[in-house]
Amino acid sequence: MNKSISQTISFLRFPLIVGVIFIHTVFVLPESLEEYECFKYMLGCFTAFAVPIFFIISSFLFFYDMKEFDMWKWFIKMKKRVRTLLIPYILWNLFYLLFMLIVQVSFPNIMGGGGRKMIYNYSFLELIDSFWNFGGMYHGMPILYSFWFIRNLFILNLFAPVFYLLLKKIPVVFFIISLVLFILNPFDFIATNMDWVKSVLFYGIGVFCAVNAIDFTDLRKLSSPFVFFVIVSIILLPFVPDTMRFYWYQVLLVIGALTIPTVVRKGILNKKLRVNNFLASSSFFVYAFHLFIIIPFNRFWSTILPVNNWTASIMLVIVPFLVAFISVCVYYVLKENFPKFTKLIIGGR
Repeated sequence: MNKSISQTISFLRFPLIVGVIFIHTVFVLPESLEEYECFKYMLGCFTAFAVPIFFIISSFLFFYDMKEFDMWKWFIKMKKRVRTLLIPYILWNLFYLLFMLIVQVSFPNIMGGGGRKMIYNYSFLELIDSFWNFGGMYHGMPILYSFWFIRNLFILNLFAPVFYLLLKKIPVVFFIISLVLFILNPFDFIATNMDWVKSVLFYGIGVFCAVNAIDFTDLRKLSSPFVFFVIVSIILLPFVPDTMRFYWYQVLLVIGALTIPTVVRKGILNKKLRVNNFLASSSFFVYAFHLFIIIPFNRFWSTILPVNNWTASIMLVIVPFLVAFISVCVYYVLKENFPKFTKLIIGGR
């Protein structure tokens, strides 16, 4: 693989995971704080690029050496994805199921509700279904809800032959349909259904770039106007009327996901950015582990500090970095003391 592509992907892994932690940093505050909500929305616009870019990277890597589709090569790649995606998916959801069971038994008044039964009241079939759809506020997501991405990615990889055929034969039709569904949401899909639309669109972008030998990290002709659009959009979106905001936001996700890899690539080539191999290697663990520890930070900082626009905004930045730091430390300890186990749960990365 081209060195600049490899370095750009390696660099992006950890910052994008931190972006995912930002997405999961959700405070329940005793009152509405206008300036904090504005800052939160602007920050959320930026960190929301993480998931689309991960889909582009994942599908690009899956198809990178498949200019002509080969069923045997697809089978070999899927066999590898069992180790890198499916086994970690099952293990981490099992860990989180046990973790949530312990927490619910220990703190029933805090962890109950949300439109779902307590785990200890689940039937066997409900336990199995929690690996796909936990229900309640997490409808359409597995119990370790951040792993909806891993689930969707594995399913999309299974349908890789279909994507290859569509994006070789009718790419314009594919992107018109997927863009209309994603940007306009004409069928009023709920959030988890839109996650599937998002998955298909950005997975398709990665496939298209790979099979047509397009370097998605080097879209220099588009980078300047795209960067301008991203910056202006993030600044203005909090003040856009609700009737327009959703559509503009969806366009922003597409433009931003195509822009950031090129900006990072340029930073690496100019030696302003440097790949940290340890942080890159820790990214999957941080992604999987952060939900185990983020809830106490989200819920209880407001009981210790005074709640106002400044403290809420500052904690919105501090909490994700603190959670990421703790997760990296746990990864280091496990990697040093239990290397085989650690390698298993992160898919052999």
